Amino acid sequence: MPKKRYIYDIHYHAFDLSHANLSAFLRRLIMQRKQLLNENKLEKLLKKYIPRFVKFLVPLVPYRKLSEKIMGGLNEFVDGRFAEIANTLAVFENPIEDHFLIIEYFLKQNPEIIKDNKIVIGDDTYDKLVICPLMIDFGQKTTKLNFKGHYNRMPGKPIVKQTIDLFNAIKNYYKYELVLDKETDRFIRKEISDPKKKPMLILPFLGLNPENYKAKNGDSSINSLFKQYFDGYNKDTKETRMDRAEKSIEAFLKFEGKLTDKNNKDKNLLNMFFGVKLYPPLGFDPSKEINLELFDLCIKNNIPITTHCSDSGFVTETQKNQEEFTSPLKHWNNVLTKEKYTKLKLNYAHFGIQGHEKTEWKQKIVEHMNVYPNVYSDISSLAQEKSYYKDLTQWLSLNDKSNICNDRLLFGSDFIINLLESSSYNQYLENLKNCNEELKENICIKNPENFLFN
Repeated sequence: MPKKRYIYDIHYHAFDLSHANLSAFLRRLIMQRKQLLNENKLEKLLKKYIPRFVKFLVPLVPYRKLSEKIMGGLNEFVDGRFAEIANTLAVFENPIEDHFLIIEYFLKQNPEIIKDNKIVIGDDTYDKLVICPLMIDFGQKTTKLNFKGHYNRMPGKPIVKQTIDLFNAIKNYYKYELVLDKETDRFIRKEISDPKKKPMLILPFLGLNPENYKAKNGDSSINSLFKQYFDGYNKDTKETRMDRAEKSIEAFLKFEGKLTDKNNKDKNLLNMFFGVKLYPPLGFDPSKEINLELFDLCIKNNIPITTHCSDSGFVTETQKNQEEFTSPLKHWNNVLTKEKYTKLKLNYAHFGIQGHEKTEWKQKIVEHMNVYPNVYSDISSLAQEKSYYKDLTQWLSLNDKSNICNDRLLFGSDFIINLLESSSYNQYLENLKNCNEELKENICIKNPENFLFN
């Protein structure tokens, strides 16, 4: 493909409430609440848990002006939280088919982000923003949830439906744009003439837990899944893989809602995934034989893997299993130490963030980067604050003496999962202005291209 200047978000999510497992989402909220209590930070405790008690006591305050002042402050606080919740639900409740169109519309409202269909970050201009929506396999069929309710079995959410919906959403993005009808104040779709001029290129990762695809006799169907979704990838060079990315626009536009090539002459219709997404807290155990088979196929076909790597998230496993499956200190370390898996192209998401300001996972990830040539880590869910890049630079100067992270860190947003912690997707791109030029060039362009295409 012609040499173009692209900027990459390697960790993005696009799904609606019909795809996510709300039982796991509830478990995530409960865990976050417990973590907050354990941290024992006064400011957070006051903001999260004291207002309801203060509100109860307010009528007993004898001074009317003081009472009104307290109530006014509480209402302002509650309104602020409501705005964040409503903002999040507004994205999740919109049908997935319009997701990318909505994100693009609001990015375009800021000419300092998109101008003339080019991406603008500070003084730099890019031909496109490449985003990698990471699917999550919510397909558990027997997982028992950790609560005492009568119906405590997690419902299965087949990945097939989520895949079809995501593909249709990508197709809609390349086919339309949203415009605001001034009379009705509603969005309407407008067909566009040249999809290649769109400011975003979308390269999805397949969410996969092989145990959800075992036959009754115990045999795995992973080989057939790879033949369907990654056929011919083992012959790719860097150039042909990048060319595949460019041609995916045409492939998505031809998608007709089926995940079979029986009636499709163009087999490229199905070769539209660019990696695999794993989610250990939902039951993916890296050490199991069926998952080692998956790693073999990923190495053979040069497929990058992104695995969730923080101690929070959507959780169905026990605390012990969640930690062991997710931690770079445990099963993942055992996998990588086997010679045949030293070539595995693995991205530890979220830079191994842990609660209570622990850094063992993060430090282990840096150690793995120094030992294994294809280990990466992304900064998704971390970079919503303006101060993040300054803090990251300071941490790396103290803990990355070999400067290996310059070649292995990846920019990621974790949008839309962490929308409660940020105002918008725009915010992540705007905050990149605070990243120094060398680091930005590495984490947003050089390293993601190596991870995706080399």
